[in-house]
Amino acid sequence: QCININKTILKCQKYKYISFDIFDTLVKRNVKKPKDIFMLLDNRAVKYGIKNFGENRMKTAAELFKINPFSTLNDIYQNLQKIYDSPFIDELKQYEIELEISYCQPNYDVKRIYDYCKKTGKKICAISDMYLPKNVIERILIQSGYDISELYVSCECMAQKKDGTLFKHVLKDKKIKPNMLLHIGDNFRADYLGAKKAMIKSIYVTKKTNRFNCNRFYNKLLDKEKYETYLSIINNNISEYESYYSKFGFAYLGPLVYNYCLWLNEKCYEQNIKNIFFFARDGFVLKKAFDSIYSKKFNTHYIYVSRRAIRIPYASVYSTYDEVVAFFPESKMLTIKVFFENLGLEAEKHKELIKKYGFKIDDNVYFHELKSDERFKKIFEEVYDEFIANCKYECEILKKYFKQEHFIGKSAIVDVGWHNSMQFYIEELFKNEQLDLTGLYVGFQRNLKKVKDAHAFIRDNSDEMYADSSLGFIGLIESVFLANEGSTKTYRSSKEKVVPVLFDYEYKKSDIEYNAFVEIQNGIYDFVKMANNLLDFEFYSLGGYDSYLPLKTYGINPHMDDIKYFENFRYFSEEIVYFAKRRTFVEYALNPSLIITDLYKSRWKIGFMKKLMRVPLPYYRIYRKLRGGKK
Repeated sequence: QCININKTILKCQKYKYISFDIFDTLVKRNVKKPKDIFMLLDNRAVKYGIKNFGENRMKTAAELFKINPFSTLNDIYQNLQKIYDSPFIDELKQYEIELEISYCQPNYDVKRIYDYCKKTGKKICAISDMYLPKNVIERILIQSGYDISELYVSCECMAQKKDGTLFKHVLKDKKIKPNMLLHIGDNFRADYLGAKKAMIKSIYVTKKTNRFNCNRFYNKLLDKEKYETYLSIINNNISEYESYYSKFGFAYLGPLVYNYCLWLNEKCYEQNIKNIFFFARDGFVLKKAFDSIYSKKFNTHYIYVSRRAIRIPYASVYSTYDEVVAFFPESKMLTIKVFFENLGLEAEKHKELIKKYGFKIDDNVYFHELKSDERFKKIFEEVYDEFIANCKYECEILKKYFKQEHFIGKSAIVDVGWHNSMQFYIEELFKNEQLDLTGLYVGFQRNLKKVKDAHAFIRDNSDEMYADSSLGFIGLIESVFLANEGSTKTYRSSKEKVVPVLFDYEYKKSDIEYNAFVEIQNGIYDFVKMANNLLDFEFYSLGGYDSYLPLKTYGINPHMDDIKYFENFRYFSEEIVYFAKRRTFVEYALNPSLIITDLYKSRWKIGFMKKLMRVPLPYYRIYRKLRGGKK
C-alpha cells in the first residue's frame, strides 16, 4: 500500500473538510515519469515532419516556469508555435491533452479513502500545482471515478502549494480555519511542508512499488525504458486484495500476450493474410485477446484440432512402425497405456496382448526402447489392421471437418508452439489441396519439423529463434493458455455436419487448477484491455525477448514462495503428471530411482529440483547439463 488506509480514515473522521492532491495521489499515470508522455508526443510530431518536438516541449516549459511559475499549457504552445511556425502545433496540443487523460487512472488505495469521505458527507476539494487547464483536470478526475466539483489549480489561482499560498487561497475561499482542513498528498515538499506553512495538517502518501519480483530480470532487458511503462501499469493496478494467480496473469503473461497480438497483426499485415485460424485449445486465450484489439480487421476462427487428432490421420499415409514411432509425442518416458493411445487404440481392449509380451498397462518404458525392444514392433504388427483402418477413417472425417470450416486458401494458423508438428502433418495430408499456411507461433523449440512458412515470437536470446528454456517449465507456460474444455480426440458426423469429439475436461470447477487458470486468464485479459485503451500504446511494444524474459525468469529462477502456488498442479497429457510435486524424503531414500522418474515427468523441472534440494544452486545450469547443454 502507498498509504495506511484504515489509519488515514480514522484521521479523516476528525475533519469536515478534506483536500487531496491530484497527480500521484488521486490519480496515477501509466508511465514511469510524466516526461515519458513526451516520447509519444514526439512520435506523433515526426509524422507531421516536426523534429525534436518532445525535447523542445520540455525545454520551453522549463524556461517559462523560471520566468512565470503560473504559465499554462496555452503559454507553452504559443512559444512552440514561434519555434516551429507549423499548422500542426495546435493539433499536438490537443494530442498532449488526450494523452494525459488516456494515461491517467485512479490510485485505488487513495480512492478507498475518497470513497469513505464522499459516503460520510465530507467537504472534498482537489488541489494541484499544474499547468493543465481546469477543464482537462476535471475530465481526468471524472474518468478516474471521482466526483469533485471544487478544484484549485495553481496556474488559475496564481498560487502554489510548495510555498503555502495555494492552501491559504483555499482557506480564504472556503472561509474556514486551518484546523478544519486535512490535506492528503504525495509530494513531501509541496503537500506536507507546503501545508504546514499554511498551518494545515497533512498526510504524506508514499510511492508504492510492487514490481512482482522484476529485480530478477530487469538488468537483462534490451529496452528498459519501454519496459518501465509496463512496470508502471503493473504497479498501479496490482492490489494486495487480488489473488496471486490474477496478479501472475496480469504481470507476467499480460504483457507477453499483448505484444504477441501486436506481432501477429504485423505479420498478417505484411503477408496480406485476412484469415487466422486459432487452434484449440492453446489458441483460446490468444484469440480472445487478439479479437479484443483487432475485432474488425481480420476473419478469425477457432478450429478444433489437436496433435492426437492430426497424428492418427497422418499415420494412414506413413504407417510403417518406424514412421509411426517417429511422430509420437516427444517424451523420454511413457507407459504401455500411452503407447497404445499414441496408436489411436485403447490399451484396455488389448490386455491379453500386453500380457502376452510381458507388460502391464501402467509399466513405464523409455522412449528409446520402442525401437530397441522387438516386443513393441511385434505388438504393432498384431494390431496393425485395426490401427490402419482407424487411421483411414479418421483421416477421411478430418478432411471433411476442415472443408466444412473453410480451412482453405491463404491463412495463418496460431498455436503456442513448439515444433511445427501440426502444421507439418496438415501440409502433408493436404499437399494436393489449395492450402497456403503461415504458422505464427508463440515460440519455437529446437528440432522443428520442416514446413513451408512459420515464425515464432518469443526467444531465449535476441539473436536466436528458439525458446528452449520453456522446456524447464513447460506446464506453466502451456496450461495457462488452455480453454476450459477437453482436448480434441477425433470427429464424427452429425446431421450432415462434422463435429469435434472432445476428451473430458481435466479439471472440475472445484479444483484449484480450474479456478487458478480462470484467474490467470482474467489477469491476462485485464492487462490487454488496459493496454489497448491507452492512446497509441503500440509505441511501447516489446520484442519477443523482452516480452518473454519475465516469464522465463520466473520459470528458471523461481522463489520458493512462487513454487508453492503451482507445485501440486496436475498436468494431463497422455497420463497425469504434476508441475513440481515431490515425494517424501523417506520415499526417495528407499527408492532413489523415483527421483529420476519424477524429474522426467514433472512439468516444471526447475521448480521440482529446487523444491527437492531446498538449497541455493544454479538449477537452470544443472538442468541444461542434464539436457546436454542446450538452452
